[in-house]
Amino acid sequence: MNVEQFSSRIIDLAAEKDFIQDFSIDMKEGVVVDSRIKLEDGFVDVFRNFDTGRVAFAYIVDEERVFGADNTGGWHTHPIENPGDHVESDEISLEQFFRMLENKFDLV
Repeated sequence: MNVEQFSSRIIDLAAEKDFIQDFSIDMKEGVVVDSRIKLEDGFVDVFRNFDTGRVAFAYIVDEERVFGADNTGGWHTHPIENPGDHVESDEISLEQFFRMLENKFDLV
C-alpha cells in the first residue's frame, strides 16, 4: 500500500459512513498521510508515515483524545476509560478503528 491507496481508503470510508460529516487529507513528500475526519461531536485524526511505519488514530472531542490506537512502541489502544493508558493490541487497520468507534460510541 502507498500514500495514494491509503488516501483512497479514507475517501471510501467517508463515503460509506453516514456519521462522517467531512474530511481533509494532506499528503506530504509522498510518504506521509495526515487526515482529519469530522464527526458530529468531534473528529478523528489519522496519521501514517510510510517511511517509518508509524500509524496513529485518535478520536478527539473538546480538544481531548477520548479514544485512540497507534503503533508507537508496539500496537496498543488508548481506552475510553483512561485514554492516557496503553493497552496492548494486535495491529489495527483504519477500517477496524472505525468499527471500534461505531461500537464504543454508538455512531450511526
